[in-house]
Amino acid sequence: MTTIKILTSFLILSCIIGNVNAGYLDDWPDEALCGWLDGASPPEYIIEEANKRGISCPGEVASKHLIENVQSSSTPNIEIYDIIFSDEILQELLEISPEEKASDFTRNFKNYRLAFIQDEIICGFNLKRVVYENKAEGEIEGWDMAYGSITFKGLNADFKGAWSKNMGGLSSDSRYFNDEINIKLTKDGHLVGKMAYFTHTVGSDEAPRRPLFIELEKHSKSKPLNYKNINLDNSAEFWIDVEDWAGGVLNLFQCKDRKIEKQKEEAKIAASILHIFKIDNETYKLTLNKAEFMETKPFKLERSEEYLKPYQLFKTVIFGKLKSKIDGNKMIDFTTLVFKQDDGQEQKLVINLDDRTLESLWRHSDSIQQKCGMGLIDQWGWMGFITETSDLMNAKNQQCHYDYFKEASDTMAWELFQAVLGGTDSILDYLQTNVKR
Repeated sequence: MTTIKILTSFLILSCIIGNVNAGYLDDWPDEALCGWLDGASPPEYIIEEANKRGISCPGEVASKHLIENVQSSSTPNIEIYDIIFSDEILQELLEISPEEKASDFTRNFKNYRLAFIQDEIICGFNLKRVVYENKAEGEIEGWDMAYGSITFKGLNADFKGAWSKNMGGLSSDSRYFNDEINIKLTKDGHLVGKMAYFTHTVGSDEAPRRPLFIELEKHSKSKPLNYKNINLDNSAEFWIDVEDWAGGVLNLFQCKDRKIEKQKEEAKIAASILHIFKIDNETYKLTLNKAEFMETKPFKLERSEEYLKPYQLFKTVIFGKLKSKIDGNKMIDFTTLVFKQDDGQEQKLVINLDDRTLESLWRHSDSIQQKCGMGLIDQWGWMGFITETSDLMNAKNQQCHYDYFKEASDTMAWELFQAVLGGTDSILDYLQTNVKR
């Protein structure tokens, strides 16, 4: 048998004997163990069993064996070693839940009159440290402890932020700034609530620090947010008291009303697409060269009650010509049934295409519906012309009609369409001046 096999067999036999002895001793009374301990050299497993039971045996020899065994198992000296955290351990530390939560402050908001933001205001922010060690009024340090953006909507102030990498330690856990913060805006423009707050930078060789959970209150040095007139003043400054030696200043900047920004974006896009209009105070106004309507014979009122609708103002058949203001020699016949659309948001003329003078427009009615939809034309031969509107969709539809006829390779239809659209305001003036309702 080889040496390795002998050693292996010995170890297995020792384990078996130890387990047998351990199990066997379970039934022994304390007196039997003490009897063995009174001997000169009691077996080790007897001493271990006595210590495990914590029994006290009479006799000097037994007591001596028990005391020596306890002393030999204790550590005579304590040694201190530096702690080195592995990446896995550090990650586990970062995932430890905070002992305190900012949500605990919710019940205290009842003490404030909170602002309700109807639309949405977005601000950039940074947080800087204020140090009071040299000056009583404090010195603002020139670096950002934290940064990001805040969105105010309804009663909520949603932070999307991060603590600076320079802070180190647990501050890199995004929950502390995105979740463990419960801040709201008051009606007088102050930030109140509770948040996780890191006061010290932590080096890679230092033990991580848990954050404080501080309360933001109205401060005499703060400059509140003028959220009702954000276009006039788009910044704010909130001083935060933390400790005797240091605090912070939370700055808001470049605050924007998302509704106004969205309108500006839409207007910018519309200006590039709706080139026949100009935008004036959210109203789209036609910029085409104008034409003038000239009456050639008296108009004829529509008198049939069944064909008169409440929204059809000044409905009548007019007879005349459209004269270009650029080329006074160019005259286009224009005779048809027309009315003004009753709509306070726009200037809209509606004409019927069922007349020989408008045949060139009528032959495109199906094609134009396929391209632009039925916003300004229908299957009964009515076509609308808009010169002023606050409805973006109607402005887009009018632009679509214009682009269609421009690209249709039909010179007669293109010239007629331009004349009618350019003469719409003149026709509406004629109706309002001459036609009785």
